[in-house]
Amino acid sequence: MDENNKKILKEGGYRITPQRTQVLCAISTNPQSVEEIYETVSQGTIKTDLASVYRALTLFVKLKLVQAVNFGDGKDRYEILNTHKHHHHALCTRCGKITDVELQDGKKLEREASKKTNYRITGHSLEFFGICHNCCNA
Repeated sequence: MDENNKKILKEGGYRITPQRTQVLCAISTNPQSVEEIYETVSQGTIKTDLASVYRALTLFVKLKLVQAVNFGDGKDRYEILNTHKHHHHALCTRCGKITDVELQDGKKLEREASKKTNYRITGHSLEFFGICHNCCNA
């Protein structure tokens, strides 16, 4: 768990528990479902039950440390919310692998959408679907 997340938890009056640390570590590289997070933390040395994973995620979302993302399949996945690095996702439709995609023209897309719709755009979400390199070669 990074120092900023520790600070946010402490300022909110929340303890930094091994279980909370495990949950954040589990989602540090890519978005994961609750089940995937639970499977990862269950393999650790600190015992964590499914209810604790749900409680930790609910708290993290409330504190804006984590966000839920949904790729249209009805399953929320959770990722660490990094306000310094906006990114999108590519999802393999065969194996479910999720890869972060950084695009330089995000603000340009927002400006164009604003012009075409006369909306004041406050954000956007863009997901790509396809078949990953490993599945293409399998």
